[in-house]
Amino acid sequence: MPRLFVGLPLPEAPRAELALLIEELRTAALPAGTKLTRVPNLHLTLRFLGSVGVEEIPTLSALLGQVHAPGFYLRLQTTGVFPKGPPSRARVLWAGVDAGERIATLKQRIDEVLGPDPEKEERGFTPHVTLARFARAPGSSLDDFLAAHADITSAPFAIGEFVLYESRSDGDGVRYEPRARYPLHR
Repeated sequence: MPRLFVGLPLPEAPRAELALLIEELRTAALPAGTKLTRVPNLHLTLRFLGSVGVEEIPTLSALLGQVHAPGFYLRLQTTGVFPKGPPSRARVLWAGVDAGERIATLKQRIDEVLGPDPEKEERGFTPHVTLARFARAPGSSLDDFLAAHADITSAPFAIGEFVLYESRSDGDGVRYEPRARYPLHR
C-alpha cells in the first residue's frame, strides 16, 4: 500500500540554503544510523496519512481538491529538534519557518476535509523541514550546529500549492513523488 502525506514543496532558493546545512551535517560527528534528508525530498509536511489503499486515493485526492486557501509567503527561521527538550536526546533535526496564520489556516482546512489529525492532537503542529533523523540520540554532537544556526533566516518565498506525496523506497533510500498538486489562490 502506498504511504502518503500532504506537504508543501520548497522553491529552489530555500532548498539550496537547506542543502548547505545538510552538507555541513555530513562533516559533523553524528551517531551511526543518522539519516540526512535527501535534497530533492525537502518539503514541509502538513499531514501524514500513512499507508493508504490504492482504491482510497481517488476519494482522498477529491477531498483535497475541495481545500480552498490563499497562497502565502514563508521564511526559514531557526533550527530545532524533536522531541522538544535537550538536543542530546533528539530524534529529528529540523529547520523552522516563520509561518504566520496562513499556514495554520491551510492546515486547518486540510484537516476539515480529511477529518481530525491524530498526530496534531497529540503533539501540536510545528511547521518545519526535516534535515536529519537519528536512530540513536546524538549526545552533544548537535550543540555547535544548533548554536551556529539558531538565527538562520531566509528571504521570504512564495507558497502557491500543496501536494499529495507518495513515499517510495528505492536503492538509495526514500524518495517523495508528487501524486497530485493543488493550487492555492492568489
